[in-house]
Amino acid sequence: MIVVEVEEMKMKETNQYIKGLVKRYVYGAASVNEIAELGDWLKADHGNKALFEKLKSDIEKQAEMDVNDEWERFANKFELNNKASFKSRRLLGFASVAASIAIVMVVTMQIFSAANNKYSSMLSTNEPEGDNTVLNLADGQQFTLNEQHATVEADKDGEQFIVEKNQIVKTKGETAAQSQLNQIQVPYGKTAKLILADGTKVWLNAGSQLVFPNHFNNKDHRDVMLLGEGFFEVTHSESQPFRVLTDKLTYTVLGTSFNIRSYDHSPIHSAVLVDGSLKVDENALFNKESIILKPGEKCSFANNEGQIIIQQVNTSIYTSWKNGFLTLEKNNLRTLIYQIEHYYNCDITISNELLEMHIQLSGKLMLDTDAERVCKALCDLSGMGYRIENNQVSFYKQE
Repeated sequence: MIVVEVEEMKMKETNQYIKGLVKRYVYGAASVNEIAELGDWLKADHGNKALFEKLKSDIEKQAEMDVNDEWERFANKFELNNKASFKSRRLLGFASVAASIAIVMVVTMQIFSAANNKYSSMLSTNEPEGDNTVLNLADGQQFTLNEQHATVEADKDGEQFIVEKNQIVKTKGETAAQSQLNQIQVPYGKTAKLILADGTKVWLNAGSQLVFPNHFNNKDHRDVMLLGEGFFEVTHSESQPFRVLTDKLTYTVLGTSFNIRSYDHSPIHSAVLVDGSLKVDENALFNKESIILKPGEKCSFANNEGQIIIQQVNTSIYTSWKNGFLTLEKNNLRTLIYQIEHYYNCDITISNELLEMHIQLSGKLMLDTDAERVCKALCDLSGMGYRIENNQVSFYKQE
């Protein structure tokens, strides 16, 4: 008897909650998440559709009565003789709600576009080229960095940069005061380290770009835009959240360390949190997903699925590249080859015999200026053989 009563209470609470969602939907006040929840409820049971239609009809009738009563009070108060028809009043009311929603949507889209376009335009017009890291300053100065692991440091006021630890570069004109955007491009086969004006440290992996301001003074947010892979150690600032903008996702933190992988043509974008907390937002207007990562977690976003997946990982596997090596923990050969292929931007093939062996590798693989030396080290580790013909690397099973 008690069990039946409890079930009935739960059913009533559920129905009341659904009625509330439908009411918010009818009045145009439902959030994107609430609309999505309503959609899931409709799909869960075929009978829910009939209930939805009834609830919707009842609420619309009540809305009509509320609008009519409100109009009568308004008309009587101001002694309006020329009253509009009820149908017109009702349509006007719903049209006003729709117009308000449309205005909010347009304004939101414009704000989002304005904040991102000035960053993304620099990435789309300047793809990494050549064999050296390039620093493009807002005042037109360009510097080529020859080191395998180049370093750039900005001062807190944006007046100068220290390039490769010894060369001091001063910004020209009013660039420092205006907080203009700069860009660093890292070619394949190399990495770079950048210290931003607030002290935040950024390591950029091979084939990556970062657009960043010369300082963050008088800003509500500290924004940078990444195309590629970067490891961030963010300086804490309660008043200025740090945001990493990418094509698909936006990452927001106060102070923490994390790795982001967001290459232009990659089907999957991901982030791994080492310390602190990381807020991840999908760059979408509808059905926008938002999650909070905890240390040791990885989130992945697949372009074709539009869903953020979270899993526990060994973070060193995803961050060791910044120290010049890859951490291997029972890596399968195909995954490792993909990492090497991407880092050096080369083509690698694996023989069917090797793939059938299901080789797993553990240890460290040092990244080198010479891709061939890395291939040799990999073969020494696994007992494979390799050959290079016309810039094509082929791994095969040794007899």
